[in-house]
Amino acid sequence: KMMAISKLSQKGKVITATIKAINVAANLGFLPVAMITDLAGNTLKQGVVPFIQAGVYPTIQSLFGLLKTHDSQSFRECFGALNLGLHHIGNTTASRQMDLATNPYLNLGRIPEFANKVAHFSSNINLTTTIDNYLQQVTSSVAQSNVIRHMTAFAEKRLTPADRMWLNKYGLNPEKDSEKILKAFKKDGGGTNRLGGYQSNFWHWEDTETANKVSDAVFRSTHDTIISANSLDAPIWLDENGLLGMMAPIIRGFKGWAFASLNRYLIPTLQQPDAQKLIGFALMTASAALVSPSRRMARGQSPYREGQTTAQIIAEILMDSSQFAWLSESLNDANLISNGALLRDLKNDKYFDRTMIGIMGPTFSNGNKLKNFVEAMATGNMNEKDTMGMASM
Repeated sequence: KMMAISKLSQKGKVITATIKAINVAANLGFLPVAMITDLAGNTLKQGVVPFIQAGVYPTIQSLFGLLKTHDSQSFRECFGALNLGLHHIGNTTASRQMDLATNPYLNLGRIPEFANKVAHFSSNINLTTTIDNYLQQVTSSVAQSNVIRHMTAFAEKRLTPADRMWLNKYGLNPEKDSEKILKAFKKDGGGTNRLGGYQSNFWHWEDTETANKVSDAVFRSTHDTIISANSLDAPIWLDENGLLGMMAPIIRGFKGWAFASLNRYLIPTLQQPDAQKLIGFALMTASAALVSPSRRMARGQSPYREGQTTAQIIAEILMDSSQFAWLSESLNDANLISNGALLRDLKNDKYFDRTMIGIMGPTFSNGNKLKNFVEAMATGNMNEKDTMGMASM
């Protein structure tokens, strides 16, 4: 929770905030399609069976929390008690994408504020905020169930080392906390659903100290599962106080998610490669098979490119997998530098038309599209590619 003090000038902050807000509005139209892998991230971080019991089943059984049943109420209230699921209000989505969430009271003036509102409106229109809210709702439901599940397992002397590590990671010590948590759950909790998922209802517990401890653990687990770009996961060379200066947060705005996936998905799996994580890893990879085809279908195209080979489809799936985001970014950047010699025709939909200037992020890519569009209009040589490039923004 510690953050470095930014040494950017007020003018630098205004410029970077405005540019990144424009990027959010212009480049995240297809983000909801890619978020299927974020949902599958629950199978990696929370477990496959807990995800089905406390995530998938409550969603279906309650019609996304709309029904007025006991289980539906618990599913609907959990993420609200954690102050999650608020991406659709204020400028939260734009701020999160641009790292401004670290200082929500920073007043940069009318231009950045207007750009923020445009970015947030765009995220609301393309349903990014709605899906973000749903991801947090499902994940928080699974996480709170896991707290009770693991504490129950400890009391019954069957807690596994992996589950103990899960509790410790989010600030819970079964030796110290299990008795209080289980006592509060038995007194004020909501029992279990038909598949065995726990409804802790910790926000109703009379023991507020224990409830707050569980709340903090669930909150941390949710953010560790549904990740976002932030400066804490980025390498030191992307620090705005370093050599890159104001260019660092601009680049980090759209490269940062890849570094977060490396730290939150790939490295923990490699450090503790148990069966549960490997199954979740495989399911996340399988879910990525829907990403590029869905992006094409959203543009009114065929799900697969004409003549697309099996090798190209496999490469596309791996590049769309959340846990390989950092590797995918690095390989595709290297491919652009090598003029296509590295990967040749092994690209996913996201990188298919990216040019050399896109290595530095969407700011420069958008500038290049705008330059080409203006040149095409001036010379009278405008074609469909130029028009589509501006329309996509």
